[in-house]
Amino acid sequence: MGLTHVALYLPFVIDELLFVVTAITQIMLLTDPEVESSLLISSDEGATYQKYRLNFYILSLLFHPEQEDWILAYSHDQKLYSSVEFGRRWQVVHERVAPNRFYWSKMGLDQEPGLIHLETSISEG
Repeated sequence: MGLTHVALYLPFVIDELLFVVTAITQIMLLTDPEVESSLLISSDEGATYQKYRLNFYILSLLFHPEQEDWILAYSHDQKLYSSVEFGRRWQVVHERVAPNRFYWSKMGLDQEPGLIHLETSISEG
């Protein structure tokens, strides 16, 4: 693994390349949201990819420390999304979430592994 490479010529702009250290067979590519908001996901170390269009723009991702398929995504409109399928499907967790103020539960501190800690912002007026 890692001794060879293959050049990929993709018909879109890649913004980020992500992989899960505990399951390096899975790779996630984020397209440039200014061109198209989608994810390309590989479950076979990059041999093939499936494209998943998103109806939101990802600003940041937070992978669960133990559940390799669980991801939190923070969007440009301050919504927090979660996926338990490595980005193949998403659901809104909460709106008006403060930037960089969301976390997965901590083993040993929280009893539920899927618990999400977050801070919200309150609008004035």
